[in-house]
Amino acid sequence: MNKNLLVVIIVLIGIAIFGYFTYEVMQKPDIEKALFTSASETTTVTQNVPDTNMVQRKSNTTVVRSTAKTSSAKRTTTVTRPSQTTPTNPPATPVNTPTPTGTKLPDLIIESITVSPAAPKINNVNVEITVTIKNTGQGNLTTSNPVNIYIESDAGFYTEKVLTTSIAPGKTSQIKYKPFAGNDEIYDPGEFAIDAYVNIDAEVEEDNYDNNDKSIMVEFVE
Repeated sequence: MNKNLLVVIIVLIGIAIFGYFTYEVMQKPDIEKALFTSASETTTVTQNVPDTNMVQRKSNTTVVRSTAKTSSAKRTTTVTRPSQTTPTNPPATPVNTPTPTGTKLPDLIIESITVSPAAPKINNVNVEITVTIKNTGQGNLTTSNPVNIYIESDAGFYTEKVLTTSIAPGKTSQIKYKPFAGNDEIYDPGEFAIDAYVNIDAEVEEDNYDNNDKSIMVEFVE
């Protein structure tokens, strides 16, 4: 009885030992595979370091070559560069060229506006307006540049004349206009303004452009 029990115990121990060794044998490939994989990764990382340095060395070599090319380009640019005496930013041309010192210019004004007869009747074809233009400047007004004269009234008439005569300093010229000789009419009597303008379009250069107009009030009767 004791002998049989001993045999059973020995068999069980043998089975246990066999199972243990079988388990170790089966697990060993996985362990070796894991160790191999880890070693491979370590090796890969270690090998990447020289590769990075190699790339860096290649990059440095490229930069050196690029620098050499850039230096060559600079030498070429230096040869073709224009002379330093040539201004790179020339001064802009002034918009308004000032009148040369000592130049004498005319100065045109409307000296007077008169209406005849003294008590003009509305729609009378004989009513005449006379505008006197005076040159108060020191330069001559020549005939090379005709000057426009405008005559208008809130009574309803308007005309544009051209002054074609020359005016010496201190001299005058006249423009005459008959407002009712054409189609213009006044329907009701009353007091109306008559305005005259000379050179308001600046056809002629003159000393003063602020004194080129004049206005008077005229009573028109029936």
